[in-house]
Amino acid sequence: MRRSRLAVTVVLLVVCVSFAGRRVSGQFRYWSGQNVVPVFEGWERNPDGSFNFVFGYFNRNYEESLDVLVGPDNNIEPGGPDQGQPTFFAPSRQKFLFRVKAPKDWPITKRLVWTLTVRGKTEKANAFLLPEWEMNSQVMALNGGGGGGGGVDEDYNQPPVITFTGPLSAAFPDGASVVAAVTDDGVPKPRAARRGGPPRPPLLRVAWLQFRGPVGGRVSFSPNSSPVVNGKAETVATLTMPGQYSLLGIAMDGGASSTAAVTINAGARR
Repeated sequence: MRRSRLAVTVVLLVVCVSFAGRRVSGQFRYWSGQNVVPVFEGWERNPDGSFNFVFGYFNRNYEESLDVLVGPDNNIEPGGPDQGQPTFFAPSRQKFLFRVKAPKDWPITKRLVWTLTVRGKTEKANAFLLPEWEMNSQVMALNGGGGGGGGVDEDYNQPPVITFTGPLSAAFPDGASVVAAVTDDGVPKPRAARRGGPPRPPLLRVAWLQFRGPVGGRVSFSPNSSPVVNGKAETVATLTMPGQYSLLGIAMDGGASSTAAVTINAGARR
């Protein structure tokens, strides 16, 4: 009798765990209810001698998006609290999203700290000029799963350049057409189609991501990822409420990536 009860208990435990999250490679994915972790990706040198601290984030939820306004729960110091960080957090891991510029006389031991508090849990990303954290387009490509290019500097894959003309205006709930201009160095080279197979999709694309917006405001994109055709990538952004939104275009060439933001002011249709 004891053995039978023990078996039932174990089965119930497994069922409960299965509903709490999905096991993937020895870990659990949670659809909602978790916090967000700010991530320091590394730092870059600028031609003028200044530096960029590069950040992303990991929303531990795989379905739930979160809003965290700039302030006590979302700040970058010193110099903040607002230094261009997101206030909207899409699910899962988002890499290399924004940069904070530091002057060329920034002390090597001085830290720039991005602090996020979500659901009572505080997480910090500490950025500083540790030599091991220096990055460039090749580091971004390798961390993004792409190749770094050839063996000399001019053969390395340089990130695409993406720009917007804005800000944009939209009449809620109609949405707005968003167009980005994109240029690239042509590295890596386009992939040839397999013999007898369908054409491969173009490597140079722009993924679209909401970056800021009113609390509860959400943006859907059609499509979520756009090929670059004749130097342009286009999507339609549909908004769930009036307000001011910041949208991010992430230009990717199959290795390196770069970002640019555009503001949309959405007023109610009269």
